[in-house]
Amino acid sequence: MTHAEREAHAAALRGLLYLACPDALPSAIDETARAITECADQTPLAPVPEAAHLTDPPGDRPVPLDLRWADLSGADLTRANLHGADVHSANLNGANLTHANLRNAKLGYARLIRADLSNATLIRANLRHTILNGANLNGADLSGVKSTRSGEPLERTSVHMRGATLRGSNLSHAELRAADLSGADLSGADLSGANLLRANLDGANLNGANLNDTVMVLANLKGADLTATDLAHLALRSANLTGTRLRRARNMRLPPGATWDERTEWPAELESVVFEQSDEVSPGLYRVRSDPTLDRSDIVPV
Repeated sequence: MTHAEREAHAAALRGLLYLACPDALPSAIDETARAITECADQTPLAPVPEAAHLTDPPGDRPVPLDLRWADLSGADLTRANLHGADVHSANLNGANLTHANLRNAKLGYARLIRADLSNATLIRANLRHTILNGANLNGADLSGVKSTRSGEPLERTSVHMRGATLRGSNLSHAELRAADLSGADLSGADLSGANLLRANLDGANLNGANLNDTVMVLANLKGADLTATDLAHLALRSANLTGTRLRRARNMRLPPGATWDERTEWPAELESVVFEQSDEVSPGLYRVRSDPTLDRSDIVPV
């Protein structure tokens, strides 16, 4: 067995051992997995000695769980304590993580396609390049999550949440620059203070969301629904508003540099003003003229 094969085997075993002994010490899980892997070419005569520590009391878990590359697809992890766990590149597709504690977890490159994370806690979790397409995050707490590193160029999608449901979830102060939230249901979600610079919100439902001090500069809101949403403190400079539904949105000001078309549904008080304040840049496509007095997004840090 090659070194790479042993590492892959150990990663799979860590996931299985965690499922079998969720309260075990992280060090015991890691040591047992490695011991079993090292003996994979031998006929076992007795259980590996390290396995005896799997039943030791977890205490305060001074060492976070190591579940990197583990295969936990379809696993039932309801109310699992994964606080601070390293779940980098793990397969959690279809897993049940309802009410799970993923506070400060490292979920970079992990796959959680169609996973159930309803009412889970992901406060300050690392979501860099995590795949959450179609995941259920209704009622989850994602406050302070980060999908990019400071100063990282936004040349690729930072986190994949296409078609995810986040109804009533808490995304306050989330760092979701260049996130893919196309088709996501964010109705009633709290996005106050969140940074969605260059995010893709194509077709997203933001009906009734809290967008107080939210940054959506250069975001793609094509076909998005912001009906009955308060936009008083939303930064929308240079956003794509083609086909966006803004009817009955409250306290909206024309965002400088934003593009729109005849399918865009403006609040009644802006319907006549928007033509006066915009230029046609191509047939049927308009751009709101840049005027710093119209929007506060030029002073919002991005």
